[in-house]
Amino acid sequence: MPPTSFDATPPTPAPLASAEWATWRRLVQVYQGRDTESAEIRARLVQWVTFVSPWLMSVNIASSLLLALMLPVQVAPWLRWAWCGAICGLCLLGLAGWLRHRLKTPTRVSPRVVRKSTVHAGILSALWATLPWTVFPHAAPSAQILIAGVMLGLVAGGGFVLTPLAPAAIVFSVIIGVSTAAAVAQMHDPLALLLSGLMAGYTVVTVAAIVLGARRSAGALRAEREAERQGQLVALLLKDFESQSADVMWETDSTGRLVRITPKLSALMRLDGDAVGRRSLLAWFEEQNHAAEDKKAILQLRQAFGSGQAFRQRGILVTVGGAARCWSITARPLVDESGVDQGWRGVITDITMEHDAQSRMQQLALVDSLTGLANRTQLRDRLQMRLDSSAQRPSALLCMNMDHFKRINDMFGHAAGDTVLRETARRLRKLVRASDVVARAGGDEFAVLLDGIPDGEDALRFAQRIVAELNRGFSTDAGLVSSSASVGVVAIPAHGTTVDELLANADLALSTAKAGGRARAEMFRTDMGERLRLRMTMERDLRQAVARKELRLHWQPQVNTARWQISGCEALLRWQHTELGLIPPMNFIPMAEETGLIVELGEWVLNEACRVGAHKLPGLMVAVNVSPIQVVRDDFVLMVSKALAASGLPPQRLGIGITESLFIDASPKALRNLETLRQMGIR
Repeated sequence: MPPTSFDATPPTPAPLASAEWATWRRLVQVYQGRDTESAEIRARLVQWVTFVSPWLMSVNIASSLLLALMLPVQVAPWLRWAWCGAICGLCLLGLAGWLRHRLKTPTRVSPRVVRKSTVHAGILSALWATLPWTVFPHAAPSAQILIAGVMLGLVAGGGFVLTPLAPAAIVFSVIIGVSTAAAVAQMHDPLALLLSGLMAGYTVVTVAAIVLGARRSAGALRAEREAERQGQLVALLLKDFESQSADVMWETDSTGRLVRITPKLSALMRLDGDAVGRRSLLAWFEEQNHAAEDKKAILQLRQAFGSGQAFRQRGILVTVGGAARCWSITARPLVDESGVDQGWRGVITDITMEHDAQSRMQQLALVDSLTGLANRTQLRDRLQMRLDSSAQRPSALLCMNMDHFKRINDMFGHAAGDTVLRETARRLRKLVRASDVVARAGGDEFAVLLDGIPDGEDALRFAQRIVAELNRGFSTDAGLVSSSASVGVVAIPAHGTTVDELLANADLALSTAKAGGRARAEMFRTDMGERLRLRMTMERDLRQAVARKELRLHWQPQVNTARWQISGCEALLRWQHTELGLIPPMNFIPMAEETGLIVELGEWVLNEACRVGAHKLPGLMVAVNVSPIQVVRDDFVLMVSKALAASGLPPQRLGIGITESLFIDASPKALRNLETLRQMGIR
């Protein structure tokens, strides 16, 4: 057999054994350690023992007097009373110490106090231990029962009372229990031996209970101390947070009333601490919220509190000290260990500056900076609102354009042109009602959205008033400037059910007014929109052409004149419309480029051409024409690569056709994309 190898490294203890050993070490540290934590835990344990010391000493005195009176006559009286006096004297000494220290509450106790208590318990238990040895063998059965009962009570009761000071409790219980068991065993009687074994067993159980109780007490005190430390740390951090942060902490009880009022919270709410503490936070928000448009925020805040779930950054407008403020509310619910609601805790952040800045940005995004009118974005939003409510309140849209405005800029300068635009805005605002909307749609274009106009003729008459008002001259720094305006009118919803349709019809009516001699107003008529409707129909159908599989590729052979052989094929796109028949590219490609549909169409053409070229045109070049709009896109090269990979067509067999305008514009991005394709082998 091969020699057995030995590993000198000691085995690593099992995790459970390691944890148990660590627990024992922490328990011993409590009674012997000189660190601050051990000293503070010892102080709490000594306080408990000190609290019950009078009762323990009184029981010892009463028990010793009882036994001294009832000891058998074989024991000399002087010996009985000397023994009783020693126990009573030691107990009185303990009571005297209790009287001296009963009003003191030390926060730390040294290990010497534990040793002193252990010595005291050892002396007292030794005095009790002399009784079974000297009296038990000579006592009558009734006296033996009395002595055994008292000893057993001292072992259990003394051990229980002294459990927080485990060394003293163990010494007290072991000395009395072992001496009693040994004394009973000396009687050489089977029943006495059984009683001795029971006494020893009770002692062992008592010691085990003392150890477990001491471990639990020390662990609980250690956890309590750690919780206090964590609480102090959290309080310190919260205090530091509140002193340095713009956020203000708040807390409510289960009824919603504010608790733990800080000076910062009182200052924020402009109330003294007593007044704040009597208020419901949500009710205060409702009282201070005077903005009609912000009532939805109050409702959302009430729902957030009612949900019982944490929420973040709920904005609300309040009026504090006569000033409008915007606050952000963040909160989480407080529950106890059983899940019962205890209130809420959170922070309030004053975001007034951010709110005002955002409002100004929104205003800039929705207001024309030159005239102060609504811009095109706001006009579209208001149009959509009118469309949504047009069944109850018919409206009208007037789109107008200054006639020959470019001539004003050229002759009098842009400053004069700006003056004309501002004066036009002023005159329009003067003509309309408060419920109407005046907007600058861009350049010299204006729009008026009339609210509640039941008849299109009324809108046309109002447009004629605008024409008359704007036909008057404009006074500028460069002199008196003459101008006029043309107006196109559409009724809502009679002349359109979408914003784009209304604007397009109004522009069509405006174009008709200009074509009719300018300085006049025209109401939209359906015959004006025949061409427009055809275009919109084609645009709508073109959007669905790919899904409906209406697009076709026609192939035009490319001939090598040197050898008179077909060297390739050019893919030509055709649209097979279900109603209009075959539509050539010139009739829909420009529209696709204007609307952005060219990207989707171009991707379909490229994929289909590569697929057909790879499977049905073996060995031939495949030429595909692309729009400049496609070439300048960031994903153009990726789109070509995917088409080649999906079809299996070699890059050398693909040719990309482009127009000369791409090189005239000389877009750097387009040139980079073309160079990348060239490096891939594409022609």
